[in-house]
Amino acid sequence: MSPKYLLVIFTLMSANTWAAQDEGFLEEFKANPINAMMQTPKKSKITPYRFEVSTQSLREKLIEQNFQSPTGIRPMFEIQPNDLVSNLVDTIEIINDLYTMEERGLRFSQLDESPWSGDYWPIASGVLASRPFDPEFTYLYEWKEKKDYVEDNKVETVLSQRADPSPYLSAAEKYDLLIGSEGRLTQRMWEDGQYYYDNNDGEVESWMGICHGWAPAAFMMPRPRYAVEFKTADGARDLKFYPSEIRGLASFMWAEGNYRSRFIGGRCNEKEPELDDEGRLTQPQCIDTNPGTWHQVVVNQIGVARRSFVMDATYDYEVWNQPVYAYQYNYFSTKTMRTVSSLDQAIVPIDQMTEDIFAPHRSEKARYLVGIQMQVAYFAEVGAFLSEEDLSEDNIVYVQYTYDLELDENKKIIGGEWYNHAHPDFLWVPIPGAKPRTFNDFGFNPEELSFERPLTDEIKLKAQQNSRYGYILPTLVEAIVHRSHRAELQQTSDD
Repeated sequence: MSPKYLLVIFTLMSANTWAAQDEGFLEEFKANPINAMMQTPKKSKITPYRFEVSTQSLREKLIEQNFQSPTGIRPMFEIQPNDLVSNLVDTIEIINDLYTMEERGLRFSQLDESPWSGDYWPIASGVLASRPFDPEFTYLYEWKEKKDYVEDNKVETVLSQRADPSPYLSAAEKYDLLIGSEGRLTQRMWEDGQYYYDNNDGEVESWMGICHGWAPAAFMMPRPRYAVEFKTADGARDLKFYPSEIRGLASFMWAEGNYRSRFIGGRCNEKEPELDDEGRLTQPQCIDTNPGTWHQVVVNQIGVARRSFVMDATYDYEVWNQPVYAYQYNYFSTKTMRTVSSLDQAIVPIDQMTEDIFAPHRSEKARYLVGIQMQVAYFAEVGAFLSEEDLSEDNIVYVQYTYDLELDENKKIIGGEWYNHAHPDFLWVPIPGAKPRTFNDFGFNPEELSFERPLTDEIKLKAQQNSRYGYILPTLVEAIVHRSHRAELQQTSDD
């Protein structure tokens, strides 16, 4: 990442981006907790002029095994075995008390290097078979219309009729031409939509895509900055992958490849989760992640380990994977529901709480309460755009979460309660140094691969075998990303 880009991000994050504490919400919560909890947390964003996209993901494989107690019922207070901070963060020593966080200056932190925004490549547009730079394609709305358009304007036609065909072909079509796979990966992309079209009355919902691949790619891989020119497998043409498409290839690699990751929390599958008489969520899987876990994860992973993680930004059946970038938090008194300037002022002995809507759900070990208003900066998606040089215009969203923390007699964090129903659900992160791999990867150095000539027969064969099963070759994608990054380094040295 260029020093210029880091300077821009630092300026954005420190120029009064963070909103002031929300006294108004605390007053509303004090007057009517149920109505207040139903409110969506306040958000603001920095999106220079690229459009924001909304999406859910298909990250089902991360949530297949949720914790269940021997009785099949989980208690709804304290931090649960599937919600342990140690199961996610990179740090060995976990800071679990607010005073130490204060002493180490951890009430605010942002990563030294930011993630990058990218498209979520909706299935409704063909995933990587989408042609996002072809105006005639983008004017079409329905999945079937788009598929028919591509079938009527085949790759061979585009190559023969366009002096510069690169903007009019999809990333998948160009990848097929790179490896000589006769359109197998492209076909596989359209098959995903065909399944939903055939089984959902001709409808392919617009939210489905590969943001579960984009979210980890955004901070686990270098930022693609320049277009990469390559020779087709037959050596007949020169084509280009644009930075947005390279991000798409990287996202698909992380969406479909195998790698080790850490995961805490559980999946809430309810469209309208049930509430009790106090307005609190009743299903345990819709309550997590516990605020105590959340607070410790953010501080230890972002503030101490200095590495991002992915949060599901909603508590219900929708899944929105977002990489976290920065945070800051302030205190309020749970007794007065007023903001305070110091931790000592915020700590309230639990036996002094005359009004506590969450009293029936408090841990038996809780001795103190502390109110927290935390603002979190995370990266969101942007649509693919045609440019040979990426302008690094990211979509940074700022959201405020309000909750309290339960402290034990030693003032260690042991749990808490959310004051917003719309709060982070499950959290996950690839292990440090993780790389997605498929059954067919083999050893060549991505940093040494040249695109000035066709790929070797060995690489083409392995990539073709992968494409038959709908996979791309991760080492080949890494080579493309590296080439895009290397072009940036070359550009910097030339300047």
